[in-house]
Amino acid sequence: MAAAALRIGALPASGACTARDLLAVPAFDGQLAFEHGIVRLMGRDGAGAPVFVLARRRSWRAVTAALASVPRFGAPRPVLVNTMPAVNWEMRVGGFLSRTLGLPGLGRPLVVHGTRRALPRLRRLAAVAGTVGGGDREGVAGGGSTAGGEGAAAMAARALGSYLAACGVRRAAVDAGPVL
Repeated sequence: MAAAALRIGALPASGACTARDLLAVPAFDGQLAFEHGIVRLMGRDGAGAPVFVLARRRSWRAVTAALASVPRFGAPRPVLVNTMPAVNWEMRVGGFLSRTLGLPGLGRPLVVHGTRRALPRLRRLAAVAGTVGGGDREGVAGGGSTAGGEGAAAMAARALGSYLAACGVRRAAVDAGPVL
């Protein structure tokens, strides 16, 4: 969420971010397990390109392969940015405490602290997303939890379906052929 918020200008491109800045980002430390695998529009960047977010657990390869197939459905090919290398232990532990154990009073301050420490890396990722896209591509920042759960193929199918829906592709076109 933070990388996408940086990309669309919801967080400052330089300088410090306060806890209030981070907590004002929609769904910051608020994504629930059932939302994993769903591509959501976060906003538009300075060039007007839509920026989406996707929590995909450990399914990076499967989700990447599924989303690479979107041109065949008539949707713009997304630029995928894996934000997990920027996620530090404070963000992981804080997210687990806050969302999985339902202890936001303990977890959220840790997530905020970790996100503030990760800002330089997140800013680099947000900047790179704009340079690799170009043309008719759209950006999907893929973060994710380390929690277990549904299989990679199911996660990929859900990501593909939700991205295509966000692009206005009719469901019948998706159901017409195999996803992976």
